[in-house]
Order: sequence, then C-alpha cells, then structure tokens
Amino acid sequence: MKKQKLNTFMQLFQNHCISFINAGYYFKYNMIQNKFKINQQKNLKQDFKQLIAPKLIDYGQKKTYFQKLKKILIEKNDKQQLQKSQNVSQNAFNLKNNPDKQLINKQRRIKQATACSL
Repeated sequence: MKKQKLNTFMQLFQNHCISFINAGYYFKYNMIQNKFKINQQKNLKQDFKQLIAPKLIDYGQKKTYFQKLKKILIEKNDKQQLQKSQNVSQNAFNLKNNPDKQLINKQRRIKQATACSL
C-alpha cells in the first residue's frame, strides 16, 4: 500500500516537474520572441533615423513649401475660373452679334419642344 502511494506521488511529482519544464521552455520561447520584436522595432527606428529622416524637409522649409504650393494652386484655379468666365462672355458676345446663331438656336429649341410634345 505504501509502495503504491509512493508510486502515485512520484508520478504526480514527475508530471508537476514536466509541466514546470514546459512552462520554462514556453517562458524562454516568449522571451526570445519579445527580444526579437524589440530588436525589429529598434531596427525600424534606426532605419527611420538613417534613411527617412534626412530626406524629410525641416518644418520651416515644409511650411514655406506648402504656402507656395497653396498660392500656386489658388492662382491656377483663379486662371481657370477667369478663362471660363471669358469663354462664357465671349459666347454671349458672339450670340448677340451674330443673329444667325440666335435664329439657329431658337429653331433648334422649337424642334426639341415639338418633338417632346409629340
């Protein structure tokens, strides 16, 4: 009876030790993984400092660059709007001074209206 109890105790103890060993391996594996991740993050930071950061324009230059870009875009937009308004006014001027076009447009509108009503 004592021998059987001793055997069951030894088996439990062995299982307990094995689970501790497995936990230790798992802990060590996690430590290695975390160390690898930390090294990867450090490498990324170094890459950023060495490769990307020097290519970035400092804040003052960036600010003036964006101000210039905004100014250019506003001027370009103004030119486009001006050109559109000039085209519209030119078309209106052409219609006023050319009665044939007015007549053609009027006839076209009448044809469209009659076609729709039929």
